[in-house]
Amino acid sequence: GVKEANGRYVTFIDSDDYIADDFLKTYYDEMKKEDYDIVIGGYTKDIAGKYKKYLVNDCIWSVFSYTIGCAKLYNKDFLINNNIDFSEIRCGEDILFSMSVFFNDAKYSVIRYAGYYYYFNEKSTTSTLSYDKKLECDISKIFDMFLMKYDYESAGQEKKYLIQYNYIANMINAMIVYGHGCKPDIMDKKYKFFIDDLKNKFPDESLKSLSITIDGNDVDLDYVLKPQNFERIRRITGYLVGTLDRFNDAKAAEERDRIKHA
Repeated sequence: GVKEANGRYVTFIDSDDYIADDFLKTYYDEMKKEDYDIVIGGYTKDIAGKYKKYLVNDCIWSVFSYTIGCAKLYNKDFLINNNIDFSEIRCGEDILFSMSVFFNDAKYSVIRYAGYYYYFNEKSTTSTLSYDKKLECDISKIFDMFLMKYDYESAGQEKKYLIQYNYIANMINAMIVYGHGCKPDIMDKKYKFFIDDLKNKFPDESLKSLSITIDGNDVDLDYVLKPQNFERIRRITGYLVGTLDRFNDAKAAEERDRIKHA
């Protein structure tokens, strides 16, 4: 669909949903300010005529962990040039799309606007999900697609951590939020699948163990991180750092020009 679009910008509207009269103009006006790759907004949830507004924070988390493809405006050239598309898996297809946008360092803007109306349909795919649909298996496949499509090892450490976080968050969401009617023995199998899949996808990364305890409506997550090895620590104007990969030009110049003592 993206390749067939005639315009310069692309937005997505689910068949059950609708938009405010000023939706397209609001997003277009923001996009033109600095020619962004993506403009991100919130949405209003419509449950049988009762409305609740959800706004989005202006931060990188809104690019990759706010995974819905809707309520956003995209630069079509950015999507095509980076071969960004949805997965063929019907449920969770937005995850691959949003992760691809994030991995390709989209220039983004977040607006305090909720003119996209998400209509809650009790018969929709997500509303009818339950434990027997094994959503965790679909999430695993989606991240397999992502890791095959992009060079994960070339990413910086912070980007890797965010990718790992998004995987863990989506897997936990699949098991707990969509685990309706799941008995303890079945949940145990789902949990073991998750841990094995996590270790298989990210064998050398920071998460060593994770345990989930469900008590009524409360969910406790306990995790242990592997110790991180480092070769060198440098102090530069009050900052203790091991690497300089996150420094801006001014800080990098300061490190380059400083007097080094033997």
